[in-house]
Formats: sequence, C-alpha cells, structure tokens
Amino acid sequence: MKYTCPLCGQPVTLTQYRKITGIWEERERLLKKVREERMELKRRLAEEMRKLRMERARFREEKHELIQKAVEKRKRALESQITAWKHKAEQIEEEARRKIEALKLREAQIEKRAQEKLKKTLALAHSQARKQEAARFKLLEKRLRDVRIKPPVGGFSRSPSSSAKLPLGPWTAPHIFIIERENKKDEC
Repeated sequence: MKYTCPLCGQPVTLTQYRKITGIWEERERLLKKVREERMELKRRLAEEMRKLRMERARFREEKHELIQKAVEKRKRALESQITAWKHKAEQIEEEARRKIEALKLREAQIEKRAQEKLKKTLALAHSQARKQEAARFKLLEKRLRDVRIKPPVGGFSRSPSSSAKLPLGPWTAPHIFIIERENKKDEC
C-alpha cells in the first residue's frame, strides 16, 4: 500500500507517513502505556498471588483450628455423655444394692417368722405329745390297777443253791401272768 503525505500529496514510506501524521508517536506512547500496564498487571498479579497464598495458609490454619474446635466440642459432648452414663450406671447399681438389701431384710424377716412359727408348732406338738403321753400313762396306770396278778404254778420260791449261782436281774424276776381284767372296757 502506498502512503501519500496528507500535506503535499507525495508518496512517502509508512514510517514517514506515521511521523507526519503523529500516529507513530501515538503508537509508541500507547505501546509504552501497554507495557507499563502489563508490568502493573504482572505486579498486581504477583501481589494477588502472594495474598492468595497467604489467604490459603490462613485458611488452612483456620480450617485446622475449626477442626480442632469441632473435635474438642465433640469430645466434650462425648465425655459429658459418658459421665451421664456412668452416673446412671451408679444410680442403677445403688438401686440394685438397695433392692438386694431390702430382699435380704425381707428374707431374714420371713426366716424369722418361719422360725417363730416352727417354734410355736414344735411347742404345740410337744405340748400335745406330752398330753398324749400323760393320757397314755394314766390309762396304763388305770389298766394296771384293773389287772390281778397270779403267781406261777410252783410258786415264787427259789432254792438257795440256784439263787447263789444266778445273778439277779430282769431275767431272774418271777413270771407274771395276767389272768383277767376286772373291767373289760378298752380305753384308749
């Protein structure tokens, strides 16, 4: 493309044309401005990257702190729950101990009542047995009064020679024979 000078109309080179028209300077000025802006952007970008790295590091620290706080909070919650469970277990154990002691006391009372009842029953049975024995003894005494004794045939005499040889005892007693009863009623 051919450039002509806008002032005189002669053909000129592109650089001359730009000089003439002032575009060259403007272009250089714009390029310089673009370079400066690029440098400024690079500087800002580096600054932003530095800030971003610092922010990222701060975020990691905060994240770590938040995690630690969450862990501590959860740990405290679990510890309080464990403490509550331990307290409840102690209450249950205490209640079980009280119930066991109450059952032991009740068992002792039942045992005591059973012993007392057994003593009363034994005393009553003993008393009844004594009464029955007394009644039997009276009946035997009455029967003995009603019986007559007859000596054996040959009498109760012993020869002196036989008595010296035999020791006295229940086997040497004379035989007693019951002959009859005066009263035939049988009393029990």
